[in-house]
Amino acid sequence: MLTQDYVRSLHISMSNILIWDKMFDVQVVPVSRRQCDSIRIFMETMLSCWKDSDNPDSDEALWHLSKAFVYKSLQLFATSEVSRDEAGVFDRKSQIVKEFLSLVQEHGCKQRSLEFYASEMCISPKYLSFVVSRCTGRKALAWIEEYAINRACSMLKSTDLSINQIAEALSFSSPSDFCRYFRKRTGKTPRSFRMDK
Repeated sequence: MLTQDYVRSLHISMSNILIWDKMFDVQVVPVSRRQCDSIRIFMETMLSCWKDSDNPDSDEALWHLSKAFVYKSLQLFATSEVSRDEAGVFDRKSQIVKEFLSLVQEHGCKQRSLEFYASEMCISPKYLSFVVSRCTGRKALAWIEEYAINRACSMLKSTDLSINQIAEALSFSSPSDFCRYFRKRTGKTPRSFRMDK
């Protein structure tokens, strides 16, 4: 129902994104009748919001409902027997990825270099890059950049901070560096992104 790219646009915490990606490998997660009813209500609410073209805020409401739905799904998966069975699969490489994503969530606003994260984890940048790429199908630098861009997008849409203040909060050396970084990765300037509703 929700693509992985769309879920990433919801700004779900990094460690939860990894679990969400893992859920795509699982065909069936058993749920109780009550849990099934809860999921059905979520889906019906999301569908009615999606169909409500008269409401100018329906996209915003759908975005928030989708985020709540993802967290509800993650909670159901985390408490399921399937998740407990899968827990044994987490080997050392999975632990490295989990630690890396946790560090990105903690330091991603200030640190965008692979070397920083490798140093924090006491492993080489090359090995960190290899493990993350192997386990997630995405490069470590892509995860770092995604976090920084998602944070920037969130600040642009949900705060009144100036672009200079956002650049400073995200530890860019100058507003123009921030604008170049943002435009290269989104195809839009921060100002034009902010103005899009």
